[in-house]
Amino acid sequence: MEFLSYNFIKTNMGKFILNYFILFFSASHLYAQQQYELILDTVFQANEIYLDPLNNLYLVNDTEKSIAKCDMNLNVLKKISFNRGWDQALMDVSDPFKCILFYPGDYKIVLLDESLSIIGSYEEPELNLESAVCQFSTDVIGLFSNNVLKLKNYQDQKIIYSDPINDDRRQDVRIQSQLKHHNSYLYLLRTGIGIIRFNNLLFEDKRWLNPKIEKIDIFGDALFYLEGNQIMKSDLKTQVETLIINSSKAIHSFAVNREYLVWLEGSRLRIIRWNLN
Repeated sequence: MEFLSYNFIKTNMGKFILNYFILFFSASHLYAQQQYELILDTVFQANEIYLDPLNNLYLVNDTEKSIAKCDMNLNVLKKISFNRGWDQALMDVSDPFKCILFYPGDYKIVLLDESLSIIGSYEEPELNLESAVCQFSTDVIGLFSNNVLKLKNYQDQKIIYSDPINDDRRQDVRIQSQLKHHNSYLYLLRTGIGIIRFNNLLFEDKRWLNPKIEKIDIFGDALFYLEGNQIMKSDLKTQVETLIINSSKAIHSFAVNREYLVWLEGSRLRIIRWNLN
């Protein structure tokens, strides 16, 4: 692979386009197969970032216990506070009209509408600090707890269970989990172990064993994951791995959708637009 310095091309609309296969801006390298547009690079304090299919950002600040819903220009559309007893709030925003908010140690799942108002809540006594939750369908939520994955319909209370998941790790090591639903599959990340994929009947389908993976996101035929200070892309069809972002500073959260890649790097928030013509 050839290494090239960065170049910004000014368009007739006054925007700047990143135009080389490998680029450098601020503390990050951007590895690109096509043109990308850097649309935002600013100082912003947040612990987690989420991106829904309608291009809304959700920025979780654990220090001030707040969630800000913003547009891609970082205009705040709505801001709420979450439970002051929580050290951390986690979300699933794959359905922007029924967002999931939960804290694994609080045994409760909260549903939020597009204005971040509470429209429902469910008690889940099995949730613990290693649990994960995601939206599976309109009435069904995916849950991981106590080494078992389940799909629970909160309308008719029907539940599908996986077999117990063997993760081969030391019992004294606490692992964080993340759960994503995409194209009838569930992707379960167990930090320190890797990713396990399940079909919609909760039979294990595939494993990516990599203890360095910290976060995941998915769109199209690509699985994106955070490994150290790098954001990687794995093609789900060809298994080809591509380095997208390589940073000299810590990346602690990222998200992707069809149009954008967003990430928190140190004290900065960065956004690039995919698939420019």
